[in-house]
Amino acid sequence: LDDLSEHLDTIEQHLIREISGKSDEFFTVLASLHNLHESMTSMQHIVSALRGRVAELGSRLSKPGKQMINLHAKRDNLRALADKFESISALAQMRADMDVLVESTDYPGALTIAEDIQQTLRKDDVVRDLACFRKLPEHVAQTIDKVREAMLRDFIAGANLPRDIKTLVSKETLDHLVETGKACGLDVVGSATTTIVSTPIDPRGNVMETTFPPLLALLYSGSNFLCEALERWSSELVESVRDIERVAVDVMLAKVTGERRHPSTSSLEEGSFDSAYANSIRKLPPQVFAEILQALSKTFGIYFDRMSQIRLIVKGIVVGDEDALTSIKEMDEGLVFVAREAAIGFEHAACQRALAITNDAVQRVTDLAQGRFAKLLGVRAPMNVTLATKDFMRIIDVAVEFLGLAEALGKHRCLSLRTMLANQIKAFIREQHTSV
Repeated sequence: LDDLSEHLDTIEQHLIREISGKSDEFFTVLASLHNLHESMTSMQHIVSALRGRVAELGSRLSKPGKQMINLHAKRDNLRALADKFESISALAQMRADMDVLVESTDYPGALTIAEDIQQTLRKDDVVRDLACFRKLPEHVAQTIDKVREAMLRDFIAGANLPRDIKTLVSKETLDHLVETGKACGLDVVGSATTTIVSTPIDPRGNVMETTFPPLLALLYSGSNFLCEALERWSSELVESVRDIERVAVDVMLAKVTGERRHPSTSSLEEGSFDSAYANSIRKLPPQVFAEILQALSKTFGIYFDRMSQIRLIVKGIVVGDEDALTSIKEMDEGLVFVAREAAIGFEHAACQRALAITNDAVQRVTDLAQGRFAKLLGVRAPMNVTLATKDFMRIIDVAVEFLGLAEALGKHRCLSLRTMLANQIKAFIREQHTSV
């Protein structure tokens, strides 16, 4: 125990010495810790102040930015709304302009605006669903149909001969016919003097004036529309030629016979018309019959000339045939240039289709005309073979002259008329041989 006590004292003394030696450093470290604690506390205050400053700066900077974003969004909404109002105003203006152009007969312009309206309605669902525009698509469709029909009518009226020369039998022709009838002993004193006649107008002189304006409108409207117009024109032209032949024959027979039993010959069927006038035609002197054929040939010739002009225009303007262009440029070079520019974008197939429709119309008219001419000759076939050679040759010469006109226009042989002429010539020669 004494030893252990001594050792313990020794250890305690050693510890006291060590502690005494380290006490200064301990208090230094303790002071440092205290200073560090104070520094950390001060730093916490600084950091807290900085955080508050940063928060304040962030509030000052982000709030204007958010406000700017909101203002941009509001501006975009207002701009979109203004654009929508402008679209509504423009659409309403286009509708008014379309109606004005229709009233002023500016049909290509009206169709262009109608197409713009339809395109606008297709792109803008909001405007299309507005109550004020719900009936607009229907109105546009009706306007397009109305304009297309008006353009077709204008072209057909311009391409056909004017209605004020419907008979195409001039007063000079009728006077000459009356003189021939008197010379042949016909009693034409009591002939109808109230027959409606008029002086023919040269179709070469007015084809540019009557045909080109509606043709330009069709060219600006597209090749399909042009072909549709040519088809309608072809059908109506055939009916017009059929009617004009009946009217012309009726007018001339009334002038030399004093009878006009069918003032509305266009309402008769061909068979009824032929039957109604067959006896009157058979009773005519050959000289008078030849003059009627001559006048009818002139009547058809005016139609042939107009059809030749229309075909020339289609070949030159639509197809671009150089020879045809050179011919029609002599009429009005400036107008031809404008029309050619309007048709320059047509596809080749569409151009050929338009030309084919025109050629078909020419062929149908020439076939109809030569068929009617052949029927008139056929009505008098039994009498013609017994005529004097001079009278018979006069009739044949008129028929051959008409045959040349028809074949030159149609570019094909008129078989019906050729056959009729050949049969009558053979019958006449046989009759002459028999009589000898």
